[in-house]
This record gives sequence, C-alpha cells and structure tokens, in this order.
Amino acid sequence: MKRITYLLSALILAFTAIACTEKEPVWVAPAKTMSIAQANLVFGPVGGDSSFTVTAENAFTASADRDWCTVSVSGSQVSVSVTGNSSNETRYARITLASGEEKLGITVHQQGLVVKGFSISDKSLGSKAQLLEYHYSTNGIIVVNSADSWIRVEQTDEIIRINVDANEGASRTGTVNYSIGDIKGSFSISQSSPFRPYAGWTLSYGGKEYYQDKMLENFAVKADPSSDAETYVIAVIPVDEAASSNLEMDDYVEQVIYPGIIKYLNEIVDYYAGTYKIEDLLLKGSDHISELSSDFPAGSYRLFAVGIDKNGAGTGKYATAEVSTKGPAFDWWLGKWKATDKNGKVSTLTFAVNENGKSYTVTGLYGYDFPLLVNFNADGTVTFTGSSTRSLLSEPYTTGEYVFSSLNMLGLYTSGSSSYYRTGESIDIALGSVSGENTARVSGYWTLSSETWLQYLQMVYRGKASKSGAAEANTVLARNYLPLILEKQ
Repeated sequence: MKRITYLLSALILAFTAIACTEKEPVWVAPAKTMSIAQANLVFGPVGGDSSFTVTAENAFTASADRDWCTVSVSGSQVSVSVTGNSSNETRYARITLASGEEKLGITVHQQGLVVKGFSISDKSLGSKAQLLEYHYSTNGIIVVNSADSWIRVEQTDEIIRINVDANEGASRTGTVNYSIGDIKGSFSISQSSPFRPYAGWTLSYGGKEYYQDKMLENFAVKADPSSDAETYVIAVIPVDEAASSNLEMDDYVEQVIYPGIIKYLNEIVDYYAGTYKIEDLLLKGSDHISELSSDFPAGSYRLFAVGIDKNGAGTGKYATAEVSTKGPAFDWWLGKWKATDKNGKVSTLTFAVNENGKSYTVTGLYGYDFPLLVNFNADGTVTFTGSSTRSLLSEPYTTGEYVFSSLNMLGLYTSGSSSYYRTGESIDIALGSVSGENTARVSGYWTLSSETWLQYLQMVYRGKASKSGAAEANTVLARNYLPLILEKQ
C-alpha cells in the first residue's frame, strides 16, 4: 500500500513540473495600418470644404456623426464639407476612419458666427434723405443689398453705408437684404411722408380725473368722421421745450416728435416680445388718452397727434395745440361726492372746510363714522389718505411700562371672515412703550372676552402716548377701500 502511494505522488510531481515549463500566452497589439498627420479641422461660421491625407496599407472608410458635416473618400484623400453655422456658439463633429478592426478619429470644430456693429433691425425714418452707416467686424462674410431704387447700399470690408433718398410722396417701406454665409435675412426701412398740419384732427385738454391714489391728465383728440381710418399717437411736451429747439414746426415734428414716438413704441414692442406689434399700439378716431400723460404739474403744454401707419412710417399728418393745465380752486371740492370703492361699495362723501385753503374734513365714507382729514394741494388735487387726529385715551391706567385705556367708538369691526357692526362698545387700546422714550406706539384691538385678544383689522392706530396716559393717534384709511372713484354731485 505504501508503495502505491509513493508512485502516485511521484506521478503528480512529475506532471506538475512539466506543466510549469510551458509559457503563458502573451497578447500582441495588431500592427497599425493607418495614420493621419492632424488631430482636428477648424472651420469658420460660413462653412466650406477641406481635406486631409490618410496613410493606409489597406482600404478604409470615413463617416461623420453630425448631419452638418459630410465626408467622402478618394484614394488616400478624405474630403470634408461643412454647412454654415447660424449660431453664435462653436459646434463639433467627429469623423471616424475605419479599416477592418482598426479605427482612427479626427475632430471638426466650427466657430459660431460673430458680427459686431451691424444692427439687423427694422428702421423708421423721416422724409428727408438720410445715411445709415455701420462700422462692423465679423468672422464671416457679409453681403448687403436692396432692390428698392430709393435705398442704395455701399459696402467695404469694414463699413456698410445705406443711403436713403428724400421722400416727397406717400409713406413707403423698402427692404434691405443680407447674407452671412448660408444665413440669409432682411430688415425693413419705413420712410414717412413730409409732415404737414392736418385739419381733420383737433386736440384739446379735457381736464383732470381724480382718484384716491393718483391723478390723471385727460388729453383728447377729436377726429372728423372721414379720418377714423387714420392711425396716430399722442405726444405731450412742455411749451418751453418745443420753443427752445428753434425748428420750424414741420421740422420739429419730423426730427424730434416722430423719432421720439417711434422709440417709445419700439421699447414697448421689445419689452413685451411677441405680444404686441406697432400697429396694436396706434390710436384712431376720437380716442381720449390719459395714461400716457399722468402726473403732469400745472403749466403750459403742447399736444401733438402724429399720424403713423402699421409699419411705423409717418403718414405726414399731424395736429398740434397749446394748452394750459391747472387744478380747481379750494372751494371746488366742497360739497357732496359719490365715492365708489374698488369693491363697488358706494358712499356719499361730504367735504367741509377744516383749515381754509389747506384741508377738509370728510364724512360719509362707508365704515367710518368720524371725520377724515384730507389735504388740498397747490395743483388742485387732494391727498386723500384718510388720516384723522383724535384723542384716544380716557380713564387710563398704567401697568409696568404699558398704558391701557378704553375708547368708545362706532364703526365696522372684523373677526375672521365675518364683518358686522358693533355700536357703543369699548375698544381696548394697548400702548406699547418705545425703548428709551416716554412714548408708546398705539395699536387697536377689541376683545370677545378678557382671555382672548383679536386684532382690529379695519383700522390701524399710530401715534405717541406718554406713560401719564395722554395720547393722540392717526387713524389710517384701510387699503381695501382704495382707490376711490369720485364723482361730484
């Protein structure tokens, strides 16, 4: 038995020794049969063609991973064609060369288009001859031209000049075409007729419209029936500004007012991109314009109605008038007014003299049973803040740094979503002390019980109170009433 075991062990050792003498296989990379002398190709934004040479022992193929880049093989040459890049960002493609299992790659870079100094946008010009000059630079090639005889284009490597002839007839619109490589486009040039006064329009000043929060001037254009198809824009400037130009009125309209209007209209169109066109902002017929001329102080102004068509070209028609704006006298406000708040609630207000020539006491506003203080302004408007100074405290008592008192008032109280009247009941007034001062901030509250405090929402009391208990405060008109539309009765 031992003999057999020995023989088996010897056989195993012999086999192991033989196995260890054999070499493990070694991986050998296949020989390279292709090479190229460059790692990438660079194109400008206009695109174009290029080629490179491949050194190869065997036939090979070439392909690109972007549809804007195409390739073809002819012998050892690879031809590359790239379309124009209309973006301002660089883009990339990868060309793959394949021969059997072997592959090589080359990257194509195409620059984004950069143009500086050439403003590609529609233009609205007056009737006189004008020169539009652009000093430009680009990494592409720009070609500019126009088929309209009254628009003449001259171009060098750095300057584009667009000459616009004088217009003696009706307003007109032409087109300027441009191409930058494969990129093609155009913009329009609208030119007005010579501006002349138009008897079909009459301008006037309709007075002021009064609101709680703001005051508006109401300027108006009256048009005869035959002019309803005419479109126009209103401009208002101080008389002194127009006089200081030393221009004849026709020239002033064309050189100052009309360009200013076009600038204003384009700013609106640009701000609300895709929402409005110039034609959406024009007026026609007997339109009254208040929002274009708010907050004008009293003084002398010149109104202009300037004809403009849907393309922004001046129709050559305009009307002008000088007006003086001033507010009413102090006594004009006295008496009764119908007041409608923003919720549609109507009240009848009575204006009475508080301080002659300076302020009024106003009663009758829904929810306020005490007089409101309203100030009269020099321009004839009123400041209707609803402030009314009242003594708040009676029988005060002091606890630490706070003064408490009761105020018996009538008025509207609010709790949660419910509103109701409470008459002849006391409101608790808390006077919070101000650090370092012998004063306090006043805030109004009312209570359902001595344990529950609810804020009094309709009115806010602000003012000063001493620790002795003497206090006054302003009651400020609640914002949920504003604006008030006032109509004189």
